[in-house]
Amino acid sequence: FNRYFLQDRSVSKDEVREVLDLFKQNNQRSLFLLGVESSLRLTEKGGIGDTLPELELITKKKDTIRTALIEEPRTMLVFWATWMNNQYEFIGNLRKQIKAYKDNDSIRIISLSLDSEIYKWENSVRYDTVGVDNCCDGLVWDSPVVKELGITDIPTFVLFDEKHRIISRGHTSEQKNKE
Repeated sequence: FNRYFLQDRSVSKDEVREVLDLFKQNNQRSLFLLGVESSLRLTEKGGIGDTLPELELITKKKDTIRTALIEEPRTMLVFWATWMNNQYEFIGNLRKQIKAYKDNDSIRIISLSLDSEIYKWENSVRYDTVGVDNCCDGLVWDSPVVKELGITDIPTFVLFDEKHRIISRGHTSEQKNKE
């Protein structure tokens, strides 16, 4: 249900809610369906065109980033974790993208790890030479930024403009390259 309805952007939220309501008619107390309903509510947050909520992010260097104060024309939040199946491939592709953007002052990239074991994340970004802001609060899916933006899957990219309006969001870096 999650993969075919909630993550598929070609299916409207109204259509998903309609199918969910049909299933719930006979199974109102189903934990699975309640979980799907909860996930649906999360995906309704942080959509394209929405204003990015004011968030505080703490970097590996212990600096505080307040999203309300970001002035770059484009900022991409990249949600990932060291425990992802394709983590090494993902990081390699992300490094290539960052290097391509590095000379372009019009975009800022902030990496947000959903790791619970901070030492694994720290080890992963220890030798980061691409110069992005690396953040991890160790709260995984309970992280305020994850909840505020309705992140339900990783990797996820959220791109916003200088007015803090979300202009794109998705699960593939190729999609972001086009924008």
